[in-house]
Amino acid sequence: MIAAIRAFFEQNFGSEAPSEQDIDQQIAMATAALMFEVTLADQTLDAEERQHIVGLLQATTSLEPQQLEHLMQLALEEVRESTDLFQFTRLINQHFDEHQREALVRNLWRVAWADGEIHHYEEHLIRRIADLLHLHHHHFIRAKLQARDQASAVEVP
Repeated sequence: MIAAIRAFFEQNFGSEAPSEQDIDQQIAMATAALMFEVTLADQTLDAEERQHIVGLLQATTSLEPQQLEHLMQLALEEVRESTDLFQFTRLINQHFDEHQREALVRNLWRVAWADGEIHHYEEHLIRRIADLLHLHHHHFIRAKLQARDQASAVEVP
């Protein structure tokens, strides 16, 4: 799987030392993976949730539609093969400030609410992600309430 991800970045961005654009794309991969983790927490991946992920990633990345689709496929494969969330949250912690991490959690709540309901597994997973992102409980609750109140809006971290 790692080879497929490296090939994606090399094909789209070259094989030199990671540039700022490469790092942005790696963050997009981690973000997409976390969104898929939330979507799959209730063992379903429905069209509304997938479309919500597409919309959020389009708003938060500069990827072309074909690149975005490929990134989403790789992120979904990575989620299915992963054993923990740390590999995704580590990169985000390195490059996002507190406000950006809270915005990401808010977007995770938006993905969870895309199908019109929050499954308790989705809520538990978002709580774990918020903890791994070193956010306080009040950030978690504020993000949840804001996402609920503005479910159709998209926020760029």
